[in-house]
Amino acid sequence: MTTLATQGNDAMVPADGEGEGEEEDVGGGKPKEEAKLKKEYREKIEEKHQADDYSNRLQRKLQRLNESLAELSEAADSQRRTLELEKNKEKDEQTSLKRERDTKARNQEERIRKTLSDVLYQKPSNKGRNFELDTVRVTFVQAGKSVLYPLAFRIDDATTISTLRNNACKYWNLIPSEYILKTMANNKCSDEIRVKECFKQGELAQLRLEQKSQRAEEPKEEELKAIMPKQPSPGAKRGGRDMRMHAEAVDKMGVYSDGNFSKLKAMGGIYFLLKLPDVKASEHVQKIKLRDIVAFTVLALIVFINYETRRPPGHDFWHREGIVDSLLPPFPKPDVSDQSYSSMVPHFSELKTKEDVWDWLNLTVPNAFWPVDARDGLASY
Repeated sequence: MTTLATQGNDAMVPADGEGEGEEEDVGGGKPKEEAKLKKEYREKIEEKHQADDYSNRLQRKLQRLNESLAELSEAADSQRRTLELEKNKEKDEQTSLKRERDTKARNQEERIRKTLSDVLYQKPSNKGRNFELDTVRVTFVQAGKSVLYPLAFRIDDATTISTLRNNACKYWNLIPSEYILKTMANNKCSDEIRVKECFKQGELAQLRLEQKSQRAEEPKEEELKAIMPKQPSPGAKRGGRDMRMHAEAVDKMGVYSDGNFSKLKAMGGIYFLLKLPDVKASEHVQKIKLRDIVAFTVLALIVFINYETRRPPGHDFWHREGIVDSLLPPFPKPDVSDQSYSSMVPHFSELKTKEDVWDWLNLTVPNAFWPVDARDGLASY
């Protein structure tokens, strides 16, 4: 053990010359290492700057490449669209020409149809000859509807009411035996008479197709008078006929029964005016709801409140009183001359002479608009 420790101590203790040399080497190596480290640090920083600069250049170059690529893509799209337009140009021209031809053909067809309809429905000229009725208008209102359907029929001298009624019923798919034709004056037309004989001179050539009434009606006064004999036969017995069948009695009975309705019926305008139905209520009435009434009521209240707040009571009165107190009361005269009889300008209601009016215009009115204290500032004007 003693031998090992001694050897260890001998090994750990250096020689004098060797120890001094190593200390000198350590003392002189620190500045070199620092300089070397600084140099390496500067080199690393330069390398980083160079790498950053290179990276920036690469990014700018990539951006320029992207911009050029976008321009090339846009140019390619434009060229592609141009090519498509050129390819479809002929097709579009053909489509446009076809559309124009179809439009022209359709317009020509409409003009031809219109011209043909005008020619078909146009009546021949009646100049130099008497007027002849050749067209009759038949109107019909279907059950449960309020639409009036008009239809024009060509007639000749041999056309009867029965033939016209059968044709009209066939057009509207109706049973002829259940309908009848009437004139605009509400006269029934017999089946055997001709159509031209149904109208008076100047009467509108129009008939109404109406359904027959299935209930039995009492004969009217005109019908009773038409079937009555105008005077009794010579061989008739006195007192054998009832006085109610006498013409005068029938007239009196008709007046009391229909209330002069027959006389009113002779006056077309008043008769049709009385037959007019009641005017229906406007459709806007059904659209008015409770919320509309409430909304407009609130709006009216807001307007009234706004008006009252902008014009509070008393302001108008005091504005008027200010004007009256400034212009109407007496005003002292600044300079009293020997010729003047008073030192005050009289009240407005007491102005009697021209001098008083002149004093009121020259003294009272200017003082109301420009008081004495404020006149000094107006001297320069």
